[in-house]
Order: sequence, then C-alpha cells, then structure tokens
Amino acid sequence: DKRYVMAVSFMMLVLGLIFLSNAQIPWCLLGFIPFFSLSMGGTAVLNRAIQIEFIGRESFGKMLGILLATGSLGSVIGPTLVGWIFDTFGNYQIGWVIFSMGIILAVFLILKIQRRVFDEPKGL
Repeated sequence: DKRYVMAVSFMMLVLGLIFLSNAQIPWCLLGFIPFFSLSMGGTAVLNRAIQIEFIGRESFGKMLGILLATGSLGSVIGPTLVGWIFDTFGNYQIGWVIFSMGIILAVFLILKIQRRVFDEPKGL
C-alpha cells in the first residue's frame, strides 16, 4: 500500500529533522543526510502515484494545481518562519520541532485517506 510507504518516508524525514536539529554535533549531520535524502526521493515519486490512486485521473490537473500552490506557499512561509525563530530564540530547534509535528500530522492524515472507486473515462 502506497500510503504505508509514504508514511515511512515521512517518518524518515522526521528522523532526519531530529538529526538536523542537533547539527552542532558533527556526527548528527551524517545521520541527517541518509534519512533526509531517502525521504525526499521517496515522497517525490509517491506524491503523484498516491494522487492518481486516491483522487483519480479526472481531477489530476486541478488537484496538482492546488498541491503545487500550497507547496509554494509553504516554501515561502517555512524558511521565513524558521528565520524568525532563529532570530528570536537563537537556534533552529523549535522550527524543526514544529515542522516535525506537522509531518507527523501528515502521516496520520495519509493513513486515513480512503480509496474511491473511479469510473474510467469512456473511449479508453
């Protein structure tokens, strides 16, 4: 089930962020690299596969637009938020914890999505 693979991939991202939050310890960077790399590779492939399987082809373009727009918004807010956290508190750990909690929430949501039965478009 792709949902389980995605959940494992996201949990690997959380582990990577835990290592990253302790980057002042040199060996933690060595822990960050494999977890983060494998997670990003896994989610990049699984995103579209899960979208097709659980949302359907007829809504693929619309949903892709929504996902990319919200992802772009997160790409603006995330670094800005973590920069503010660093400027305010003097470290990045709070930001990584916040992101990790968001990812854990995403894992629960991914595991709860249900397959729908889609009618194949006529003529295929």
